[in-house]
Amino acid sequence: QTKALAEYYLQLARHLEAGISFPKAWSLPATPAQKDRKKGTRRLEEGDSLETMIRKSGSWLPTSDRKRLLFAAESGRLPETCQQLSDRHLRHDKTNRRIQGKLRYPLFVFHLAAIVLPIVQNIDFENGLAGFDFNSLLLQVLTLLVPLWTLIATIRILAAIRSPLLPTLLCAIPILRGYAKHQSMANFCEV
Repeated sequence: QTKALAEYYLQLARHLEAGISFPKAWSLPATPAQKDRKKGTRRLEEGDSLETMIRKSGSWLPTSDRKRLLFAAESGRLPETCQQLSDRHLRHDKTNRRIQGKLRYPLFVFHLAAIVLPIVQNIDFENGLAGFDFNSLLLQVLTLLVPLWTLIATIRILAAIRSPLLPTLLCAIPILRGYAKHQSMANFCEV
C-alpha cells in the first residue's frame, strides 16, 4: 500500500503543479481508493471544506498524511507536500522490503530447525526409524511454529490497523527492538 500511496502523491503533485484544481486533481489518479476520492471531490464541489473531506476519507489515507495535507493547503504548499509524502512513502516501502529481505533467512533457518530437531530427537539409534511417531513429531513442530506465526500475524494486523500497541510489542521482541527504536525516532523527526 505504501508504494501505491507514493505513486498517488506523486501524480497529485504533478497535477497540482500543472494548474489543475485540487478537487479535480484529488480524483484523477486511478489508485488508491478511487471511489472514496471521487466522493471527496463531490463533497468539495458541493461546498464542504477541505478539512471535512479529508477527515471523511477512508482508512486508505494515513492520519499523519491528513494533517500534513491540511497544513499544506493552508500554507499554499500542496504540490511540495505531496512530493514529500511521495518520497516518504517510497522510503517506507524500501525499508519494509529491506526488513522483509533480512528476515527471510532467519525465518527459513527457524522453520528448518523446527522440522529437523524433532526428527533427530525421535530417532532411535538402535532401531532406526522403526518406532517413529509421526503424530509426536507433528506436535513438536507445531509447538515451535504456531507461536511464531501467531506473533507474525499479530504484528501484521497491528500494523494494518495502525495500532499504538505495535511499538510496545516490537520493543518486547529482542530482534525487533532496535528497529522499533529507530522507527520511533524517524517518525518523531518527520512530524
